[in-house]
Amino acid sequence: MKSPASSRARYELLQTKREPFLSRGRACAELTIPHILPPEGHEGTNTFLSPYQSVGAQGVNNLASKILLALLPDNEPFFRFKADALDMEEAGLSIAEGEVALAAMEEAVMDEIENKAIRVPVFEAIKQLLVSGNCLVFKTKKEGLKVFRLDRYVVCRDPMGNPVEIIIKETIDKVLLPEEIQSQIEEPLTVIDQGNDSGVREDVDIFTRIKRTSRGSWKLTQEVKGVNIPSSESTFPTDKCPYLPLRLTSVDGEDYGRSYTEEYYGDLKSLEDLSKALVQGSLAASRVLFLVKPNGTTRPRTLEELPNGGIGQGNAEDVSVIQMEKQNDFGVARQTMDDITKRLGAAYLMGSTIQRKGERVTSTEIQYLANELEQVLGGIYSLLAVTLQSPLVNLVLHQLQRERKLPNVPKELVKTQVVTGMSALGRNTDYQRLKSFREEIAAAAPLIQNGSQFLNFNEFILRVATSLGIEPQDLVKTEEKTAQEGTQAQNAATAQDVMKSTAPGVIQQATKGMFPDQPQG
Repeated sequence: MKSPASSRARYELLQTKREPFLSRGRACAELTIPHILPPEGHEGTNTFLSPYQSVGAQGVNNLASKILLALLPDNEPFFRFKADALDMEEAGLSIAEGEVALAAMEEAVMDEIENKAIRVPVFEAIKQLLVSGNCLVFKTKKEGLKVFRLDRYVVCRDPMGNPVEIIIKETIDKVLLPEEIQSQIEEPLTVIDQGNDSGVREDVDIFTRIKRTSRGSWKLTQEVKGVNIPSSESTFPTDKCPYLPLRLTSVDGEDYGRSYTEEYYGDLKSLEDLSKALVQGSLAASRVLFLVKPNGTTRPRTLEELPNGGIGQGNAEDVSVIQMEKQNDFGVARQTMDDITKRLGAAYLMGSTIQRKGERVTSTEIQYLANELEQVLGGIYSLLAVTLQSPLVNLVLHQLQRERKLPNVPKELVKTQVVTGMSALGRNTDYQRLKSFREEIAAAAPLIQNGSQFLNFNEFILRVATSLGIEPQDLVKTEEKTAQEGTQAQNAATAQDVMKSTAPGVIQQATKGMFPDQPQG
């Protein structure tokens, strides 16, 4: 079947494949942060329905902040430029000169990223990924990054999951279009009354289509009301496309990803229903209603007119208070909510759920649990390193080279290495292993000193290092090295003792006759 030539028709055709993912994303947004992916047709004047619980919103914001700090740490580059020593020699550079040049390139790219305030849109993109599982990031030339929600674009991927076609739908004012394009638009426009001060705005839908060509490059075209905009046509190299369709998790054969929130949708939905029932039940239980016996001596008017602390005539047995007597039922709901909240807190790495209940909870225990939970995000870090961090660095580097702020360096010579995220987790794991190794050796030191005749100290250290997965080479001294250092220390001590014993006589002999007026002792 031949694809429609119109970008608008192609967009509407691909919408059907996007609809299930869009529906699930909106359902997840309703239980977390509704404005991340609002309902269809939502405008600024509409009001979102607030969830009965805030655990979802707290979890998304907390996890997004942790991922942002891991991907783009403050005052520290999140990448390194590496080059092979042989390649640098062929380019006529020594290793030292090459390292200096690479460091200068890293600094220039980081300055560009900092000046464009990249962290703000990246934080928005991370929240989109956590809630809806998808978003589109566009690297502009001047403003930095722009993030598109799932309801503003469609994407088509090949069997390997690589994007081959992207279409974006944007609604803009007609006056922003070139004059020659405005004159060609004949279809009726969407007229929006902005009030007496702003007048009337004529909105049009503009479709931006980015498609991979047979040569592997990307071609961009824009269309509005069936009219192509010639000035917008451009091409990009295969690895320099500024449009990055991101997805959090991928399923074979699907064009869109699944979200982190979707994996815990059952707990969020159960917590929402329980919170709603508990809030509504608490409101009903908080009402105070009095009943008076029909044939009693106490009149209802007497109760109504009596002030607080007042005195009136009546019989206390004639008056009763309606009570729901649902404390046990509310207690079951509350316990279930606490269990679900604890599970969600662990899933979203919320610190309040890491610490167990107890009088004595050590900081080491809390740090251990935090590290264990942090390592769960290894898959997310690995994915974003490939789909976001590395392409972002390459795009910024390409832009600086086109602006002649950096020299053109062949991409085969310089490679980008991400050093945050998953790499940071790996370094933290190595640190924890070394820390455990040191603690084990320190704990066994008294035993070794007291029972050295029965225990081979060096062999014990090597086995502890091996069990922890630590390479002992250059870390643990060999027996020959230890013996050599012991001999050197003994010789140095002997020489020092000789100097101490001969020093007074040598000094006296050397100073003899230097002070003739002084009496000789």
